[in-house]
Amino acid sequence: MSKINIGGDPLDKNYRYKRDQIKLEKIARNGGLIKIANIHTICKQMKVGFEFVDIFYGELKRRGIAMFGKEYFKGQLTVELAENILNKWIIANLLCPQCKLPEWNGESCRACGYVKASKNTKTVTEQPVEQTCPHVGTMVVLVKKLYKLARNDRAQYNSIMRAIESFWNIPMCIELQTSGHVEDSQWITRPIKPERCQELCTKWTCAVLKAFPELNSK
Repeated sequence: MSKINIGGDPLDKNYRYKRDQIKLEKIARNGGLIKIANIHTICKQMKVGFEFVDIFYGELKRRGIAMFGKEYFKGQLTVELAENILNKWIIANLLCPQCKLPEWNGESCRACGYVKASKNTKTVTEQPVEQTCPHVGTMVVLVKKLYKLARNDRAQYNSIMRAIESFWNIPMCIELQTSGHVEDSQWITRPIKPERCQELCTKWTCAVLKAFPELNSK
């Protein structure tokens, strides 16, 4: 059975996160009713609980797909329609708002460490991040360069993405809170001592420049 990327570039054969395509099974003895044969397998591949089945079936019913019992559908259900609805759900609920990987649990990302902004956070977007914390500002510049390098150097792609993921896991004195990229940044203060932030930022910056010396000339 063909595999489909869960987010990411649909043409990227080396993409880590994959799932099966929805498979429909016609139940002839019940007069043409249709069953999604591999929905539980897809749940496991997406790392979501089986309660997702009821959520997904509810989405199908809201689109006018009639159900018979708990798992059978009328004949108007197609793979194309089911895939379209599933992909929209994945984009809205499973992809991290920051790194776009399918590791989002609604509050935080298991891949990049992004955390949903709370009502008690204080934004510092009234001034550039370089002025708020020059050490974080230096790292932001390097992250932008890493994203550019990843687009142009497929051989180092996995290593580059690991470096970017490590950036999001650093406990900095300010934190990025955004649904876009670092260019669309909204920063909030965090209870981290500036001295500790400087130490961790310097360590990360040195490690990245050592691993990717070509960034020094970009």
